[in-house]
Amino acid sequence: MKTRNNDQLTREDSIVKIVPYTSWNTLDSFFPTHFDDLFNRMSLRESVRSWVPAVDIEEDPNEVVLTMDVPGVANDDIEILLEDGVLTIKGSRSLERKDTARESGGLNRFERVSGSFERNLKLPITATENDVSAHAKEGILTIKVKKPEVEKPKRITVTA
Repeated sequence: MKTRNNDQLTREDSIVKIVPYTSWNTLDSFFPTHFDDLFNRMSLRESVRSWVPAVDIEEDPNEVVLTMDVPGVANDDIEILLEDGVLTIKGSRSLERKDTARESGGLNRFERVSGSFERNLKLPITATENDVSAHAKEGILTIKVKKPEVEKPKRITVTA
């Protein structure tokens, strides 16, 4: 063990400071993992899980581009609305699940989430529905919002 005087650690220096209740910040970490497994097996947690796709928002001088992960969502199941500067993206997906565990005596575990989602995003620009376009390919939804043209100063000549 190192000592403090010659830049070595003492036994006291290796003690980790414990802050009470930090592990209780989330309900999931409060309960032991075997409760989590039990809830998953009983499908209680599946009914309360929600699905909110991640979205990236990028802005350049000409447009705002939103990219959203929507795997398994058909184009017909996506609805995009623009109202008062808020872009609302709604969608849903369903997953076909076969309960083969009951038939074979095995165990099923379902982690993929199905159902509907809704995202409301305040745009940093003023736009109309004609300024918005959307394209989906391979589970990626891309929404482009054109920025309005900025009026350039107009030179006014002074006459005598």
